[in-house]
Amino acid sequence: MTHNDGNIDIVGTSLHGYLEDVSYEEVLRVFGQPGGGDFHKVDAQWEIQFEDGDGPVATIYNWQNGPNYCNAEEATPVHKIRNWHIGGFDNEVLSLIQLAFQGDITHAEFTCPHGEVNFREDAAHPECEEKNETDNS
Repeated sequence: MTHNDGNIDIVGTSLHGYLEDVSYEEVLRVFGQPGGGDFHKVDAQWEIQFEDGDGPVATIYNWQNGPNYCNAEEATPVHKIRNWHIGGFDNEVLSLIQLAFQGDITHAEFTCPHGEVNFREDAAHPECEEKNETDNS
């Protein structure tokens, strides 16, 4: 697995789920330092490619809840963010991210956009699968 090496193509990735109740430090421990985000809606973003450059691509990022997007009174400092978005080209990334955390974080909740807790790729909601088919056509 590689991450944040600058050569990972994330263009075209989209939201596939959520990583909830996981601290910045916990994500940092598993995936190392994040990239800087987009300086607008994202403050921290991890770009991950599984199977050392030949496998699925995932992103973990905050969305519209940090200093880049919110005013100073509403912003959560990046080091205090506990809810993250998981992006990728398909739902496979959810189970791969979950495996990366396995044994390290047991309290995390992984959900698909339709709210299925502790998401498994083989248990996707029909709506998630339809979205994937639409996104990939």
